[in-house]
Amino acid sequence: MKKAALGVFVLFCVVTSGSPITYTEQIVGAGSLGKSTFTNTLVTFVLEGDTSNIYSDAPGVFRNLGTATVTVAGLGTATFTDEMGFAAIQAWPLAGIFDHTMADFGLLSTIDPSLATYSLGTAIGPVSSQAFWAPLIFPTTDGDFILNGTSAGISTFSATTVPEPASLALLSIGFASFFGCRCVRKRGCASSDWAAESRNDFIK
Repeated sequence: MKKAALGVFVLFCVVTSGSPITYTEQIVGAGSLGKSTFTNTLVTFVLEGDTSNIYSDAPGVFRNLGTATVTVAGLGTATFTDEMGFAAIQAWPLAGIFDHTMADFGLLSTIDPSLATYSLGTAIGPVSSQAFWAPLIFPTTDGDFILNGTSAGISTFSATTVPEPASLALLSIGFASFFGCRCVRKRGCASSDWAAESRNDFIK
């Protein structure tokens, strides 16, 4: 009984703990990166975050901060020097990248009905729909970045999640502990004993 309870507890911890998440926003547009200009070029924004850092500063508004990069095809990749983030605003509804240092000004967002209930914590997309951008100056390690316009007015937002190795190990132990105790009691609960030993090895 205790081992089954332990399995449930481990499963609960894995489910409720944060996990890495990657937000991506793409568009074919025109602008500049440092001293180089580009036209009709694929631009990709990426932010590596963690779901445990998601917060809401207004009803239906969710944000996740982190370090973000911009990749301009043919020019290379630069890192934004401001603290950046991705936001989901359900009322609009949209999701996209913004500059937290610069009063949360949006850089590029995708507007689509499928984002009306999205809160940044799960994988989604790719979602390609109407783009909303701001032709402002955003500092990077390669100079200022500016997105002046788009080729078709369409951007693509996506989010992907990958469980951490530790979470995967705990999840395996949780399942083994929980389901192992359902073995034939006359023969003992060997599977559960194995799970307990594995748990001890993992903790060491």
